Amino acid sequence: MKPEQITQDNDRPMAPPYDIFDRLLTDYKLAIAEIELSHRTIRNTYGRNRISDYFNSTNNRLGFYYLMLKAAYVKQPYSVTNISDQLNISRQSGTTLVQECMAEGWVEVCGCGGKHYQASKILIDADNEYALGRMRRVQAVGYPQAAQRLKAYIELCQTT
Repeated sequence: MKPEQITQDNDRPMAPPYDIFDRLLTDYKLAIAEIELSHRTIRNTYGRNRISDYFNSTNNRLGFYYLMLKAAYVKQPYSVTNISDQLNISRQSGTTLVQECMAEGWVEVCGCGGKHYQASKILIDADNEYALGRMRRVQAVGYPQAAQRLKAYIELCQTT
């Protein structure tokens, strides 16, 4: 989203040159790249454990990880059908994910009377540790500042 160029034909002042926007956008994208690279390094070296190895092994497993955490955080567990629909996988794949994770103690049946699933305390505790580490890495690469500068510039261009 580039700011609209204002010309003298409509008697409005010229908008700041695009190079400001491009620089801010590049800084923001660089911060994102640094974050993702640092997360990848952590996942592939220092943060390796049974949970991270399992959930980072495929996109379906990673999606399932976040779906089960979301279910626990908002207290709305998912059935295998919901899981399959949300992740765009077969019911058999959804069932396999549930069974494997229940066997490890990472996912549990909720107390709602049906077969609905959510993250267990073990998985939530692991996610807490990961989230705090991610927050530190995000701050270290300057992502919040880059995002705020880009957002402020876009808002400024929309009001002028």
